[in-house]
Amino acid sequence: MANNYRASFSLFFTALFLLPRSCPQSTNESGDEHQILLGLKRYWGSSPVLGRWNPNSSDHCSWGGVTCTNGMVTAIFLPNQTFSKPIPPSLCHLKNLTYLDLSYNNFSTSFPTVVYNCSNLKYLDLSNNAFAGQLTADINSLSAKLEHLNLSANRITGKIPASIGQFPLLKSLRLDTNQFDGSYPAHNISNLASLEVLTLAENPFLPAAVPVEFGKLTRLTYLWVSGMNMTREIPESLSSLTELSLLAMNNNMLQGTIPTWVWQHKKLQYFYMYSNSFTGRFHPVSLP
Repeated sequence: MANNYRASFSLFFTALFLLPRSCPQSTNESGDEHQILLGLKRYWGSSPVLGRWNPNSSDHCSWGGVTCTNGMVTAIFLPNQTFSKPIPPSLCHLKNLTYLDLSYNNFSTSFPTVVYNCSNLKYLDLSNNAFAGQLTADINSLSAKLEHLNLSANRITGKIPASIGQFPLLKSLRLDTNQFDGSYPAHNISNLASLEVLTLAENPFLPAAVPVEFGKLTRLTYLWVSGMNMTREIPESLSSLTELSLLAMNNNMLQGTIPTWVWQHKKLQYFYMYSNSFTGRFHPVSLP
């Protein structure tokens, strides 16, 4: 399931990397960015992509993993590069950076607060690394323009900070497959009115009822909350999530019966409720 949801951003990624490249707005700025990128190569060392960055080429916009708009770097896409050294502050000297994907590397520090200085980020993917420790209480210091935040498949512990609910433009929040072992701020997450994708699954949270507040997230199309010690019944408030195409609540401690509105849902395509403690008669029907 973790691999399936990554496909949802393929169009976003493709659009970024098909943006037209044009002449730099400023030769000095372009030269600065050229040096910043070369500094990243020296710092992280050779990798499948960085090894092909040619220091003798003045056109860094043609380098693998780099996208420019109007001659300025706007996207860095460097997954699967075996990076282990921490993310350097110089990365955020790329002032027009809006897209950053460093997933599937070997980072093992605490959450890299240096990315707070990437003030124009809209897309941040640090998934499938080994970031550990707790998220800082000021996680909202990330760019206010953020639309996609992916921290899944790391080793993050503790509580999810309440400030996670302070991203007004956030469309996708992926925190699944970590080691969060505290409570989760359901009220704060429910303030993310633009949210379309929410994954909190596979975390050993403290046992708690299914949050009725999630019923406020009426734009959700993907809700993955499996394996997170949820208890009691599925609340009626979730019936307001009429845009859902996937609802996964399996491997919890849910009780009662599966509500009727689930079977009457018009857009639901994938529905996972196994490994719970439901009672009553089960009436499987074909979803619309």
